[in-house]
Amino acid sequence: MRDTCCCNTEETLTLIRKSLRSATQEVEGTHFDQNIPHIFVTFGASGDLAKKKIYPTLWWLFRDNLLPSNTIFYGYARSKITVDKIRESCEKFMQVKPGQEQRYEDFWKKNHYFSGSYDTRKDFELLHQELLGHEKTNGAANRLFYLALPPSVFENVTVHIRNTSMAPR
Repeated sequence: MRDTCCCNTEETLTLIRKSLRSATQEVEGTHFDQNIPHIFVTFGASGDLAKKKIYPTLWWLFRDNLLPSNTIFYGYARSKITVDKIRESCEKFMQVKPGQEQRYEDFWKKNHYFSGSYDTRKDFELLHQELLGHEKTNGAANRLFYLALPPSVFENVTVHIRNTSMAPR
């Protein structure tokens, strides 16, 4: 038996991918929760943690078909920026290899951005309306919220998510 600490990153990823495959999987990335859409919301999307770790990780999961194929991504932060600005700030951390350029473009086409404060209920209500708008055309989605934020705003953000932005079902 081989010692697990001897595995390189690619070998490890191969083992993870193999373990995540299901017997009924027709196409990679399609066996998760049937065809239920997913919305992954990153709070603090304009910050260092998001650009250096969160977006690259989401890209790698997307690239390797380890996310449901009907997953979209929303960034939320106080900054008045765009998805293009987020993409630009993440670029050097994404590790896009030759031949992955189209897949990388597909990843960014699934990204959206919403600007709002962390302590105003109205901004979270507007986010909820934005997510509902997406769900009207794509079906009710599982919503996942990631807080790439300082702990000082966790309570406000989680209370507002709970009171205004949870999936209706």
